[in-house]
Amino acid sequence: MKNIKVIISLLICMLVILGASACNSVFYQYDENTETLTITGIGEMSNENYYPWWNVEKPTHIEVAQGVTSIAEECFYYTFDGNSGSDCNHFNKTETVKLANSVERIGNSAFADCSSLKEVTLPDSLKEIGKMAFIRCAGLESVRIPENVKEIKARTFNVCSSMKNVEICGAEIINTEAFGCCGELESVNLPDNLKEIGVRAFKSCESLKEIIIPKSVTYIGMNALGYTNDEHTDKEVIINGFTIKGYKNTVAEDYARENGFTFIALD
Repeated sequence: MKNIKVIISLLICMLVILGASACNSVFYQYDENTETLTITGIGEMSNENYYPWWNVEKPTHIEVAQGVTSIAEECFYYTFDGNSGSDCNHFNKTETVKLANSVERIGNSAFADCSSLKEVTLPDSLKEIGKMAFIRCAGLESVRIPENVKEIKARTFNVCSSMKNVEICGAEIINTEAFGCCGELESVNLPDNLKEIGVRAFKSCESLKEIIIPKSVTYIGMNALGYTNDEHTDKEVIINGFTIKGYKNTVAEDYARENGFTFIALD
C-alpha cells in the first residue's frame, strides 16, 4: 500500500510539472502561400520561443493567436547572427501585425526596425508596451493605444516617420521621446486622465501644428511639444505656428506662455 501511495504521488507530481510546462508553450507555423507567420500556444513567449522562426522566409504578415499572453523582447528585431538595424532585420518585410485579445505585454524593442510595418492591431487586453517596442517602424501610419496601457514608455514610437494619427485611450504618462521624430504626425488624441507628458515626447513632429491638452495634465517636460531641430545648426527651435488648446491656470497655459506658443483657452 505504501508503495502504491508513493507511485501515485510521483505521478501527480509529474502531471503538475507537465501541466506547468504546457501553460507556457508557444509555437509557430509559416504559410508560404500567404507569407504569414502565426504564433500559437498558451502563456508567455520566452526568448527561446522565437529562435525557430528565424529560419522561415521573411514574413509579410504576423498573427499572434488567442492564448499567447506576451511578446518577448526583441523577438522581431534581431537577425540570425545577432545584428540589428532596419537593413538587416529579418522582419523588415513585415507589413501587418495582428495580436489576439489575450496579449497583455509587448517586450522592449519587440518590433524595432520593422521598417515596412504599416498596420498593427493592439488588443484591448494589452497592459504594457515596452521601451522602443516600435522604434523606427518607418511605414506605420496610425496607432490606437488601448485603455489598459497606463504608461507609454521612452521612445516607444520614436522615428515612426510615416505616423499621421495617434489615439491614446487611457495612458496617464507619456515618457521621454515616446513619439519623437514622427515628422508626418498631424493628429494626437490625448485621454482625459493623462497626467504627464515627458521631455521631448513629441519633439520633431513638424506636422503637428495643434494639440489639445487635458485639464488633468500636471507636468509637461522640457521641449515636449512644439520643438524641432534646425536643419542647419541642429539646435532646438520652436515650430512656427504651433498652438496649444487647454484650460486656464493649468500647466498647458504655463507651457504655452513660457515657450511663446499661441494658447487658446477652452474654458
